[in-house]
Amino acid sequence: MNALEVLWLTEADQIAQAVGVAARALRDDPDWVAVSDDPLVRLEMLYSIFAGSLEGARVAGSDGEIASLESLPPLNPAKCLGARLPPEVRTLESPSKDASDSDRLMHFRSILAAHDLDEPHWHVGPVGVEPGFQSMGWDGLR
Repeated sequence: MNALEVLWLTEADQIAQAVGVAARALRDDPDWVAVSDDPLVRLEMLYSIFAGSLEGARVAGSDGEIASLESLPPLNPAKCLGARLPPEVRTLESPSKDASDSDRLMHFRSILAAHDLDEPHWHVGPVGVEPGFQSMGWDGLR
């Protein structure tokens, strides 16, 4: 990989690539493993969640390939999970052992929504590194 450059995402193809990096980077995160035992289901969930929400993310990459990203969604409480997840579908009760992946996802998102702030604030994330570049350190990406 050539020298890294850091840029703000503005183009649809850049955003789509960043969605893929975020989904693959977080697929095996313990929070997401708790949602589903199936890595392909987790990838699909993460792709769905991040699609359309990474415009303006900052990425590092080279030769058109994104290696890592960080996202700061706009400072707008109406776009936060607390505002987007209707109260009637929220559940703070722990899912049963035989709960579906969808039930566990709803519980996970409900916890996030319950702890979201009412006043304007920033969310940092997703933050992730393409799995093939993880554990290489910054110099390993050059």
